[in-house]
Amino acid sequence: MLPDAEIEAALGRAANGPEADLDKAARALVDAANRRGGADNITVLLARSQAAPARTAAAPPPAGEASGRRGRRSKAAAPAVVDLDAPERAASSPRRRTSPLLVLLALLGLAGLALAAALALSPDLRARARVLLAGAAETRSAGPVIAPPPPPILDLTRVTYGRPETFGKFLARGDVLAYSAKGGLYFVGFGSGNVAALSRTGEVLRTRPLAELPLAPPPSTPIPPSRTFFATDPQGNGYISHTARKIIQKYDREGRLLLTLGGFQRPEALAVDEDGNLYVVDFNQIKKLAAHFPEPKKKGPS
Repeated sequence: MLPDAEIEAALGRAANGPEADLDKAARALVDAANRRGGADNITVLLARSQAAPARTAAAPPPAGEASGRRGRRSKAAAPAVVDLDAPERAASSPRRRTSPLLVLLALLGLAGLALAAALALSPDLRARARVLLAGAAETRSAGPVIAPPPPPILDLTRVTYGRPETFGKFLARGDVLAYSAKGGLYFVGFGSGNVAALSRTGEVLRTRPLAELPLAPPPSTPIPPSRTFFATDPQGNGYISHTARKIIQKYDREGRLLLTLGGFQRPEALAVDEDGNLYVVDFNQIKKLAAHFPEPKKKGPS
C-alpha cells in the first residue's frame, strides 16, 4: 500500500529518537496503509540495529620484551563474538556441542565390549552363539525357511476300524485302561498288581506297584456278567462297551449312534488315542482296533 519513499521517511523520523519511537513509527505505517485502501492484512515489524563494540588496538609491548621477541611475528587478537540476544556480552570462546552420532558410536562400542567379555567368560554362551550363527548362515544359504503346513484335522466321526488284534503280551485287569499322548497306554497287570504304560508299538515304558497308588483293589465278589464301560476321543465322541452283549458302540457328541463293533469275548475298559485307534481289555487281554479313514475325494478337472 505504501511506496518505499514513505516507509523510509517514517523510519528516518524514528531512527535517531528514543526506543519508544519505534512503536509510533509502526502505528503511523499501519494507519497510512489503511488510508491507502488496506486491501490485505497489515503487519509491521521494526527492529533497531546496534553496532558491535569497536575493536581496540593492542598496546605495544614494553621495550624489554620487544628486544627478546625479535624475529617473531605478533599474533593478532581474535575478534569478539557478539551475542545478538545480548549485545553487551561478548562470548570469549564458542560453545562446543557433542555430536549425537559420536554418542551413539560410543554406546555401541561399550555394548560390543560387554558382549565380548561375556563370550570370553561363558563357554555355554559361546556355544549358543555358534549355534545361532550357524543357523543364520544356513538360512542365508538355503533361502527363507517355510514352515510346513499343519496336518489336517481328522474327522473321527467318519472313521472305521479293523478287526481286534492283541496289543502287547500282558494280562490286564478289565476295569482299568487309560491313554495319554505323553505317557502312553496305562493298564493294571492282572495278578501282578503293577501299573504299566505301553508305547504306541506295545512296548513297556514304565511300571509301578499298585500299592503306591490310590487305586481301588479288584472286587472280591464275582464280576457280574453284564457291565458297561465308557470312554471319549479327543473330539468328544463316546464309546460304550457292553460285556454281556459283547459289542462296542460309538456315538457322536449329539448322541447319535455311529457304528457298532463286534467280535469280542468280554469287552470291558477301553481308551482312544489322538489318531482314533481304539484299545479295549477283552477277557484280560489288551486289543487294538486300528482306525481307517476314508480316502479324500479327488477333484476332477475344472
